[in-house]
Amino acid sequence: MTRFYSKNVEAEEMCGSICPKIRKKLNKNIDMSNNCTALPGGQHIFHVKGMIGEYEVNIQKEECSCRAWQLSGIPCRHGAACLRYERIKPEAVVNKCYSIEAFKVAYGKVIMPCSDPRVWPRTNGPPVAP
Repeated sequence: MTRFYSKNVEAEEMCGSICPKIRKKLNKNIDMSNNCTALPGGQHIFHVKGMIGEYEVNIQKEECSCRAWQLSGIPCRHGAACLRYERIKPEAVVNKCYSIEAFKVAYGKVIMPCSDPRVWPRTNGPPVAP
């Protein structure tokens, strides 16, 4: 109950389009994308060379062969390199579940508190286990 209240207050103070923790992860991936080279292959498909390996990225389907983008919904470093090449803002392709609006919907409801079990009405059934 108090968590919902504190998260609701936190949501009112947020600015931007995505949540702060997701923004931090995205910025980290953008910084790491500086070590990647995106080579366009056409039809929104790229071949990305990084320090460790080579990956295939489809920015239209929001997929990377490293699978991090599909698993998290946040563009991985390879995807961020391709988005930079195409001059697309990475914030625009972050999954909508990480938006501040979704956060506000999730924590905007009120959970009513329960009273002490001693004041609950008595029934003829078996006692309620704690």
